[in-house]
Amino acid sequence: MPNFFTPLVLLLGLYLLQASLSQTTCPKGQFLDSKIQACQNCAPGTFTPEDSSISECQACPEGSYAPEPGSSECQLCPAGTYEEKRTSCHKCYSGTYSAAGSKSESDCIKCPEGTIAPDSGSAECQTCAAGTYEMERFLCMECDPGTISKAGSKSEDDCIQCPAGSIGNSYTGATECKQCPAGTWEDKRTNCFPCPGGTYSGPGTKSRADCIACPAGSVSPLFGGAGACTTCDAGTYEENRSHCYSCPAGTSSKAGVSGSSGCIACSAGYIAAEEGSAECKKCAEGTYEINGTSCAAQCPAGTFIGNPVQCSQCPSGTISKAGASSCEACPEGKKAVNSGTECKAEKEDDVVPGDGNNMIWYLLGVAIVAVLVFVGITRCNKKQSNDFESEREATIGLVHQSEKKSINTNFL
Repeated sequence: MPNFFTPLVLLLGLYLLQASLSQTTCPKGQFLDSKIQACQNCAPGTFTPEDSSISECQACPEGSYAPEPGSSECQLCPAGTYEEKRTSCHKCYSGTYSAAGSKSESDCIKCPEGTIAPDSGSAECQTCAAGTYEMERFLCMECDPGTISKAGSKSEDDCIQCPAGSIGNSYTGATECKQCPAGTWEDKRTNCFPCPGGTYSGPGTKSRADCIACPAGSVSPLFGGAGACTTCDAGTYEENRSHCYSCPAGTSSKAGVSGSSGCIACSAGYIAAEEGSAECKKCAEGTYEINGTSCAAQCPAGTFIGNPVQCSQCPSGTISKAGASSCEACPEGKKAVNSGTECKAEKEDDVVPGDGNNMIWYLLGVAIVAVLVFVGITRCNKKQSNDFESEREATIGLVHQSEKKSINTNFL
């Protein structure tokens, strides 16, 4: 009997053991290893989403990954990357981009022309800004000075030169061309320079040669940059197209005259008392005009009333007193001096150095005086020398006499 039941018992034991194992439940992220009858962590790249007794884990779907063992879920590879072996996500190269969940490197898409992905792992491409152009899908290069471009330009050929008379700027990356303002001219599409003094220009002038000289009688600033010329005011005159000068007193001018010849002397009986007069004013009745600059109740000495309103200068050799209506000649031997206000004897000025023959007599006289002075000094010095010798001899004689007398006394 025992021999009969032994196989039954073994079979029953095996059945009960298998039933027991089939009831073992592993937590999520693990699987039931039938070889060792134990729960094990899922390998990287696989997962189990819930508690179960399954004997192997599920592979992560394409485009997702599980980087660590024992994963209960897989993560989607982010945009700008692609999945590799379900265990990691690699970045797309610069110049390309990708959507989330990309399955391989072939899912990294090259940026369209005019756009870039400057860094690896880009989720999207950026449009190159105006003033630049795209190069190799990862760099936006600035257009050269004097050129511009629209946003999304594909190459350097899309950088367009500014029209004549306008500029981009002197640097790179201009987004629009700007017309040179009035008073300037365009140079190499990069700078607007002021027109020189005495000239002007309108907007968009293309070269320095296009700066226009101001018309006669008008000016522009010395340092240039004028959009128009200014006409010189009445009472002034233009010179070198760059400055308006005041007419001198005694003259006047209309607006817009050129050169000092445009200042006209006031007519008889009219005056311009100050510089820069726009017109001459008539002297009041009973007064007289003097040199076109003032009016007086009577003409001054040296002038005469030539007509009812003007004082005229006395002719050469004549004089007058204040208020005179005519001039008188100087008496014989005298001449008019001090602007015809007095007569002076001519002989007082007969001997004047530099006046021809008189100069010779003058020098001869000086030489004679010099000789006489020299002779006098010489004689005086000689007399003093003779007197000194006489005194010296007298002194020596007195000394000899004294010595002789002393000798005689001693002898006696």
